[in-house]
Amino acid sequence: VGTMNPPTHVERSRLVSRLARIVLTVGLVVAVLSGLVPPTPMASAQPEPSPALLPPVEPLPEAAPAPLALTMLQEEALPFNPPSPTSISAAGDPIWTSETVDPGPGTGRYASLAIGDAGSLHVSYYDQGSGDLRYGLFDGSTWITTTVDGPGDVGQYTSLALDGAGNPRISYKDFGYGIGKLRYARFTGTGWITETVHNFSDDAGSYTSLALDLADNPHIAYLDISSFETLGYAYHDGAWNYETPDWTGQAGGHISLALADGLYPRVSYYDMLNDALLYAARDGTWSITEVNGPGGGGLYTSLALDAANQPHISYFAQSTGELRYAHLVGSTWISETVAVPGGTQVHTSLELDASGTPHIAYFDDLTYSLGYATLDGTDWITQTVETSGVGGYPSLALDAGGYAHIAYYHYIDGLKHAWMQPCTPAEVLDVNGPRTLILGSWSIFTATVSPSSASVPLEFTWQPPGLAPVTYESHTTETTIEMPA
Repeated sequence: VGTMNPPTHVERSRLVSRLARIVLTVGLVVAVLSGLVPPTPMASAQPEPSPALLPPVEPLPEAAPAPLALTMLQEEALPFNPPSPTSISAAGDPIWTSETVDPGPGTGRYASLAIGDAGSLHVSYYDQGSGDLRYGLFDGSTWITTTVDGPGDVGQYTSLALDGAGNPRISYKDFGYGIGKLRYARFTGTGWITETVHNFSDDAGSYTSLALDLADNPHIAYLDISSFETLGYAYHDGAWNYETPDWTGQAGGHISLALADGLYPRVSYYDMLNDALLYAARDGTWSITEVNGPGGGGLYTSLALDAANQPHISYFAQSTGELRYAHLVGSTWISETVAVPGGTQVHTSLELDASGTPHIAYFDDLTYSLGYATLDGTDWITQTVETSGVGGYPSLALDAGGYAHIAYYHYIDGLKHAWMQPCTPAEVLDVNGPRTLILGSWSIFTATVSPSSASVPLEFTWQPPGLAPVTYESHTTETTIEMPA
């Protein structure tokens, strides 16, 4: 260790001047993030610049610490111990969590999700590797998956609905031997029964959409291709009956079906000749309405009816790259932009909550991400559920609390399930740490929370006078902060 000579009078004056300029009193404010994130790594310390030659000055008095204002939110655990959240959202927003249901590349295409009365989750999907139709059930503690139909190329374009007993029914396409057939499967409580619904055209069963009426009879809308493409409709009332709501040859698939009053069919679908969204309704006879006009788009439609049986439709306008939402007010269709994801294949899935508010899950093939949008008054609020690797086919359902669940396909992980968790307030009692930091120095700050077992995401923000805020995030109650020099 070398010997240090005492500072001269001039050096002491310079040192006092330097300290007077760099000691900053900082106020501590704690805000909250509702997503877990790793602590931001500390920036490496920077050497302080040599002070300019200035006449000696008296030290400045240290300012009083700013008042401490602290808030925090605690994650409310769902009944089934979910894994860690996968994304970050704004303070106070619900947290998205995801899990793998059935792993493997190619597993999970054409997913269709429904939620049972007791909160059970049911999902049908296609396993491209085996060419099978598969079904997954979450019973409250674990996922159970099984093959419903196979082998062969069966299980594309699945659509799932639950009957009055809570048993699943599924419509889907069988493309074995290169000829498309519309098929239907139902679970009896002990086993699956499958049957062919339509096999008398060149190709049938793409874009199937299933709904059950009040007597649990199945109704299926689908694309029927013979000499040209038509909108097909089949329903069972002791035997299968067949209708063709649209014979014009303009039906381009992207079909979604709902039943008004639990009986009368309503169908949204794509007009491929005019690049438009069409809506078909039957109250005795079929009528077809153009929703948005030529060039307005209509890919990947998803239809829901509100309590007054008024239709609400999400869809993708490829010409403008917009995710759009249309709804009927009286006799007038109103269409608006929800988001502009930027991709060319934006799959959509729409649900209405108990108040009639629309919620939309969507896939963006530009970023291979999964998004979620909901209408807040007149503004659409969007969130990113998963940022990469998503392969499409989102299916949205809302639980009894109004929280969203999405089944979707991931290129690497296979079939996945993401769900929204609410946050509830928790009390921050104190934050232990210095109220003054010298620029370029660091210190540890620890928040004391109630209950003491809480481990929640915190955002620590320092506001040095005259400088930009300095923010560090932590998934524990402790963080290490370094003030930049």
